[in-house]
Amino acid sequence: LLKLKDRDTQQQAVSEMQKICDDLKPDQVEIVHQALFAFDGEKSIFARAWSARFYADVAKSHFDVRSLGKVVSKLCDRARDNDSKVREACAETMGELARIFSSSVDAVQQQSRLEDTQDLDSSVAVESGPSLNIFLNPILKSMESGDTHGQAGNALALAHVVFNSAAHIGAYLEKLTQRILAIMDRPTFLG
Repeated sequence: LLKLKDRDTQQQAVSEMQKICDDLKPDQVEIVHQALFAFDGEKSIFARAWSARFYADVAKSHFDVRSLGKVVSKLCDRARDNDSKVREACAETMGELARIFSSSVDAVQQQSRLEDTQDLDSSVAVESGPSLNIFLNPILKSMESGDTHGQAGNALALAHVVFNSAAHIGAYLEKLTQRILAIMDRPTFLG
């Protein structure tokens, strides 16, 4: 990850990290997540953007719905970055995670546990499959904040999640639309 900060080693760092993700064993996922959570990329836009993208690479190798909430929260925080490239990377990653989540057998098995912890509309999750609330609630809460960059980054993330969640989003649209319209009606919403 430190190689991402140096222009001379950036591409090598991306290749090495993708190889690590490809060869990842299930018991190593938490270690990689902890490293990604701790890495901030400092002044390097490239490093901050790619560290967000690596969450999707980890999920492609070993998707674990139990750690998804923490990853989504971290990406919502990173979507507050003042650089649009980093916000776009976070949004694209959340969309990819939503696609993986929506097609995951694990998500269906974990559905009953998720519905107890999410508040957008837990009754929808029972009827339609995996609960997308694990994405929707943190994103919408970030959009409600007063941070302009966070509003823009998370609004973009919401678009990617909706686009990539296929048929699962249909059951959420009515309540989701109401909540989005309420957020957009606020004078502090500039996203």
